[in-house]
Amino acid sequence: ASGQLRCAMFKRAAQMLESSVQGLRVLPISGGVEVDKFSTLPEPAQALRKLLYVGRLDREKHVYVLLAALAKVPANLDVSLEVVGSGSQSSELVKLAAELGIQDRVNFAGELSDSDMLAKLGESSVFVMPSIQELQSMATLEAMAAGRPIIAANAMALPHLVHDGENGFLFRPDSPSDLAVKIQHIFDLPAKQFDQLSQG
Repeated sequence: ASGQLRCAMFKRAAQMLESSVQGLRVLPISGGVEVDKFSTLPEPAQALRKLLYVGRLDREKHVYVLLAALAKVPANLDVSLEVVGSGSQSSELVKLAAELGIQDRVNFAGELSDSDMLAKLGESSVFVMPSIQELQSMATLEAMAAGRPIIAANAMALPHLVHDGENGFLFRPDSPSDLAVKIQHIFDLPAKQFDQLSQG
C-alpha cells in the first residue's frame, strides 16, 4: 500500500486544470501520508463488519448515500457504521439515520483528535468514501496506509486510488443499491480474499 501511496498521481485534477488553460502542463503530486503513523494499527477484522467514514458532513460528501445503502443491508448481517466528522448536514444525517431505522447501527462520533481518529481507524474493518468530488481524499489515503479495504464512489480521483478487487471496490456514484451490494460482497468474501484487499 505504501508504494501506491507514494506513487499516487491525481490525474483527474491535473486534467481539469489543463483543460481550463490552453498550453498548461500540470504534474500531479500527492500531498502524501506519513505511512509509519499507521504501521502499528491492527489488521482489519472482517468479522467485526465495521464500516468507517471520515470527513466533512456536508451535502457534497454524499454521506446520505452511505446511510441509505446501510439501510438496504440486512440487519442480521450485523454491519455497523462509524461516522467521524462534522458539518452543515450533521443533524440532518442523524435524523435520516433514525428515519431509515438504522440509528442503532450508526455511531456519529463528531470531530475527533488525531489519536482518537487513528483509534477508530484501527477498530474498523472497511473504509467507505461516498463523495463524488474528491480531488485527492486524504482520508482515503490514510485508510489505505492503515491497510483498510476501501469501498469508494467511482468518481473524480477515487478510481485512481481504488482498484476493483485489488484494494477494494468501486460503486456507481449516488447509488445506494450498488453500494449496499458492495458492502455485502466485501463481508461475504473468503477471509483470504479479504486479507488480500487489505494488502493491495
